Amino acid sequence: MGTITINGKKVEFTDEKNVLTIIRKAGFEVPTLCYQPELSIFGACRLCMVEDDRGRFFASCSEEPRDGMVIYTHTERLRKNRKLIVELLLAAHCRDCTTCDKHGRCKLQKLAYQLGINNVRFENHREIQPVDFSSPAIVRDPNKCILCGCCVRACSELQGIGVLAFAHRGTDAAVTTAFDRKMAMTNCVSCGQCRVVCPTGALTIHHNMTDVWQALGDKNTRVVAQIAPAVRVAIGEAFGLPKGENSMGKVVAALHRMGFDEVFDTAYTADLTIMEESAEFLERVKAGANLPLMTSCCHAWVKFVENEYPEFKENISPCRSPQAMFSAILKDYYRDEANAKGKKTVVVSVMPCTAKKMEAERKESYTHEEKDTDYVLTTTELIRMIDAHGINFEALPSESCDMPFGIGSGGGVIFGAVFMLTDPVTSPTSAQGRVIFAMGAAILTMLIRLKANLPEGCLYSILLMNMLTPLIESAMDGKQLAVRARARKAIAGLAAIGLAVTVLAASTVTPVNEISSATSESTSEASSEATGGDAS
Repeated sequence: MGTITINGKKVEFTDEKNVLTIIRKAGFEVPTLCYQPELSIFGACRLCMVEDDRGRFFASCSEEPRDGMVIYTHTERLRKNRKLIVELLLAAHCRDCTTCDKHGRCKLQKLAYQLGINNVRFENHREIQPVDFSSPAIVRDPNKCILCGCCVRACSELQGIGVLAFAHRGTDAAVTTAFDRKMAMTNCVSCGQCRVVCPTGALTIHHNMTDVWQALGDKNTRVVAQIAPAVRVAIGEAFGLPKGENSMGKVVAALHRMGFDEVFDTAYTADLTIMEESAEFLERVKAGANLPLMTSCCHAWVKFVENEYPEFKENISPCRSPQAMFSAILKDYYRDEANAKGKKTVVVSVMPCTAKKMEAERKESYTHEEKDTDYVLTTTELIRMIDAHGINFEALPSESCDMPFGIGSGGGVIFGAVFMLTDPVTSPTSAQGRVIFAMGAAILTMLIRLKANLPEGCLYSILLMNMLTPLIESAMDGKQLAVRARARKAIAGLAAIGLAVTVLAASTVTPVNEISSATSESTSEASSEATGGDAS
């Protein structure tokens, strides 16, 4: 524990890994382009430099905090240096900002505005490079790359693939693929993590918005949408709804107003996926072969196994993902002339991941040589389309999904819950802490589903337990872990509470056969009264 004086304000720190974190903790914002909290320190952009009381400049992202440090974040010297750095970056940067996909959301553009850069004094001598559209998920524009290295580290450190890397030296330095191949010819799994961390428009989504607009404008085309459970919160937040609020009803209403003929919930086929994979698991257990069974719901995961660990391909379930299964069912449903009504059917899926775009192109996603999922829209694309259509999202009344594929048990959400439960960022890192976290989530899920009648109780319970993660971690730190008895007592206590709640909930639920018997008796009595007791 120590104290750092930042712009005259004393700030205490404990285990922060760098000065930048403490600066932001103190309420000051220092610009960065290459820094990502979940990635390794790179220190390339130098925009986060600060000045100490001796006039020394240093990058705050790579400097370890020391007790007694005195630093300044926005002196005149720092402002001039940052302005020069951004100006040099712009000099070697493509300047079609008004038509760039990242326009309005570009960090470099934002910094240029903040620093008051209205002209660039230096000429751009870089040769124009071709834009790579080969991937169905990611578009790579090397002309907009600023060599921050975020995509390189994300691909290597987060995904463990290493598709992107630095090449050449000096003014010829570039971020590219091995042998400068097209993205489609690499081991890219289309996860989109490189796009997420890219501060400019060098890596963007391969959009399908234009194709969807054209389909919506064709009177002879029936456009059907399926919505993944994972997008219903993020879309609402983008339009100002409270964080965590389920906006599914408003999303359905927005799609109807945009011209979609029918809107369905992908949770319907998530249930089918559960049943198919469960049956397959039992068959494999009986046969004792190809275990463990791995789900095929995430195409990025499937592609990763195929590329990096082909010896485990047989362990992946041959079942289609909920997206692919739903699209195949819809296309088959509308092949019936009575249902088709002379219209061509186009299926659009709204998904949270760019990998779903690649999945739609796989040969397994074709039926009778016809593409099942015609277009995949990411959350970002749908937000832009809703905004472009002039819809006041907040004022929309909630609407239900269409039938017959508009409902689901909510059990399919368990797939997403598994990933959330095991997320290393939001869940405890210690073994004991994870057990407590899982038991707490299980108890809350049961209470929410039984008492509040919310089928998505598992997601709500995880969000609640995420808030308790820091407390669990502090209770299970190094010293406490040494005292294993305390951890065992905590686990045993939660298990006892869970058992008690289960018994209590079960005792308050009336068995289905009793309800049926009571209903039959009531019906018989009513019928008898109506006929005066005369069976004839």
